[in-house]
Amino acid sequence: MRRTALGTMLTLGLLLAACGSDDRADPQTDDGWEPDDAPLVEVEGTVIVADGAEPQVCAVVRESLPPQCGAGVGIEGLDPDDLDGLDGAGRDGGVLWGAARLTGTFDGERLTLTEAPAAVSGEPAGTSTTGGPIEGAVAEARDAVLDLADERDATVLGYRAVGDALEVTVVDPRGPLAAAVREEFDDGDVRVVIDGWLTHRDE
Repeated sequence: MRRTALGTMLTLGLLLAACGSDDRADPQTDDGWEPDDAPLVEVEGTVIVADGAEPQVCAVVRESLPPQCGAGVGIEGLDPDDLDGLDGAGRDGGVLWGAARLTGTFDGERLTLTEAPAAVSGEPAGTSTTGGPIEGAVAEARDAVLDLADERDATVLGYRAVGDALEVTVVDPRGPLAAAVREEFDDGDVRVVIDGWLTHRDE
């Protein structure tokens, strides 16, 4: 059960350079995008390259040395040498990491780079849990969102109450979890706003 990444992480990584929260595109299916239809996206996060493991760009990073990815997606086409000189770049044993802005196609599980990593655009933003108290109908909506994530083995990166609404942060604002949340709360008593870590280039 993956539920929310917030409950188990000590430190939040780079997140949400920009957010998507609209219904302008058809969501991907549970089987992912067809290769020719994989959308072009951008994301900012902590890139971690460990010997013998798939490189990852992380929305949530565990506080350790070397850092460990708490929630993120795999990367294809990465040249680790491109991380040299980027913000926060470091190396410890067989692990290399650094903050980067990545551009590539996303198939629902993995980011295939179409450009070399670039420096992040500004101050990193963490997943915010500030806001009003989560109680009553908003708390019930939060629990329902986490159940939807469990059913899809998906990760909720964060959530907070904003007035009488619930703001939820997911990896992909056009993915199956976001689509399921929109369908579940389309006519509900609580308004649920979806924010995404990935930014689609056509937004």
